[in-house]
Amino acid sequence: MATRTDLTWFRAPSADRPGTTNLCYHALDRRVIRGEASEIALTTAGQAYDVAALLAEVGALGGVMRSFDLAPGQVVAIGLGDPVTRALAVLATLRLGAVVADTTDDAAMVLTDGSLEPLAGVPALLHGTASQDPVWQLEWEFALSAGRTDPAAVVDVAGDAPALRLDGMTVLTRDVLDDGSEPARLVAALGAGEVVVL
Repeated sequence: MATRTDLTWFRAPSADRPGTTNLCYHALDRRVIRGEASEIALTTAGQAYDVAALLAEVGALGGVMRSFDLAPGQVVAIGLGDPVTRALAVLATLRLGAVVADTTDDAAMVLTDGSLEPLAGVPALLHGTASQDPVWQLEWEFALSAGRTDPAAVVDVAGDAPALRLDGMTVLTRDVLDDGSEPARLVAALGAGEVVVL
């Protein structure tokens, strides 16, 4: 299994600096740069995504999230049952330097299929469920169509910045590859060039 020493760094950490990186870049962008764009990255029943296609979907979702002024370090609550959609949400959140969470505590955005209740005045992307608030809630496919016109670039993230907040525990960016959670395994497997089967 990959560990923190395998993480791709924009600026390497040192004794007095945490370094900078981006976990989505580690998982996808650098693989495109290395000529692996057409390699299969993720498969599910009846569908396969190569690295380039997965990156395009993640960039589109990130573009939508960024349009709501989601800033690095802010919390994104993800409650999605579909594993592919959940993987896209995790990678897009990390692309923007935001924090993947499994509860709505302090959430600046909610991505849900109904398993997490959208918060009043907080942007929400809804997968497979109708919007009840046209100002704050967008339906998934409509949102992605808009996001494809302006996909999100990667954000530099400090190695000691929070990346995951799951089950009440916070995992720092530099430690994600050492973590055993589902989002961590996704990033580690993609970064290692493995095919993720969902």
